Amino acid sequence: MTASARAMSRLATVTRRGFRNHHPFGVALRRFLLSRKALALLPDCGWLDGGCLVLSDALVRWSEGTLRPGGTLRAKEDRLFLDHAFAWIVVDGAPCILDGDGLQSEYALRRKLELLEHAPPLEVRYSDCSGLAVGILRDSAASDRLATLLERRFGPFTPGLIAPALTGAVRAPRGTQ
Repeated sequence: MTASARAMSRLATVTRRGFRNHHPFGVALRRFLLSRKALALLPDCGWLDGGCLVLSDALVRWSEGTLRPGGTLRAKEDRLFLDHAFAWIVVDGAPCILDGDGLQSEYALRRKLELLEHAPPLEVRYSDCSGLAVGILRDSAASDRLATLLERRFGPFTPGLIAPALTGAVRAPRGTQ
């Protein structure tokens, strides 16, 4: 196992009892997304049960395209559909995934969907899968508002918020010290 792979495996832990983020920014992001102010942007759903595309779009906008859209796909009756949207970035050669739970590796994302959602993905795509969305909320205005809230909470996005995931150097996100 490479040093990058070992570091990525330390981002989060997934067990049958739940998901736990270990990265300072991942913890702060998840805490922020569970705040009343952030959740108020979604009508009757959360970031992992219908609002994932709103979040993915907001993360991409906040980062001005540094974070890219991706998603997990499942199939029904020979048709692929987007099951879960996320944003991602490559850090030290390994993809780092951001969603409503914070930061995680692809392995942790797959394990989370399998153990906690009982819906293992057929495929993880590191490209915009929004055209395959069925029954997932997409609201450009809500994504814009969330991107603004992310900017206010964490400042401008920089890969340095995530880079400690692989380098071991930890810098607490703005406002968490």
